[in-house]
Amino acid sequence: MELKKESMTVTLTNEADENREYTIRGAVHVSDGKYASADNGSVFDTTGAYVANFNAGQDESLSIRYQDGTLTDAQRVSVLNLIQDFIASAKAEVNEATE
Repeated sequence: MELKKESMTVTLTNEADENREYTIRGAVHVSDGKYASADNGSVFDTTGAYVANFNAGQDESLSIRYQDGTLTDAQRVSVLNLIQDFIASAKAEVNEATE
């Protein structure tokens, strides 16, 4: 019997990257073999402190909530760039895995 993957959810993280400045993870949703969205994204600093959470919708919308009010503007930009990189990498990873 041949089965088709219609949808699935996979948790992706950068924990294997020993040189990471922040740890990021999120539940990535796949629909019809393509990236659909990311939910419950979390960002932690090197001490394990919770820094931000995010959700990225199917319509390319992005919501971020910074948890640490002591972050500098530069750190917030760094977290935003990390989240954007995560989404781009998730799209590539999911599309490659379902081909």
